[in-house]
Amino acid sequence: VSTQSTGVLTLQTLLYIKILIEPYNMGDHMKMAGTWKSTTNTNLEGMLTKMGVPYLLKKAAMKMSVTQTVSFDGNTMKVITEGIKRRESTAVLDGSEFEDSMFQKVFKGTARINDDGSITIQGQMEGENLLIERKIDSEGHLVLVTTIGDVTCTRCFARVQ
Repeated sequence: VSTQSTGVLTLQTLLYIKILIEPYNMGDHMKMAGTWKSTTNTNLEGMLTKMGVPYLLKKAAMKMSVTQTVSFDGNTMKVITEGIKRRESTAVLDGSEFEDSMFQKVFKGTARINDDGSITIQGQMEGENLLIERKIDSEGHLVLVTTIGDVTCTRCFARVQ
């Protein structure tokens, strides 16, 4: 690291350091790491219906409290959902395409970290557009907004640990 004779870092050196460090600065999305328990949902039944979830499974899901554990390893996000059954999904947050399944339906899409620290996953599932947005709200809750076709569901989670 070069300095001027005054011992102060030059602007050029600071910009160089920023370029080196920035890819490793994980940012606000890291606040999502941890274990979360569902507290409220809006239009969960509508979303499950749109996804073609069988009636009895949908009714059980509506009554169940779901726990999600979110972790990060570099630019990869892993989400373990525990509810009716355990489900694990992994997304690379650099915009590369990945494949996952939900309710025995294949999803193909991409994931990215937004400037505000939220995470957007978008793609197709069974011919329908699917958009999932995760963010931390002003009260510290994890908010998960899922839109499939013309149906939107909002679920809120409180931090457990």
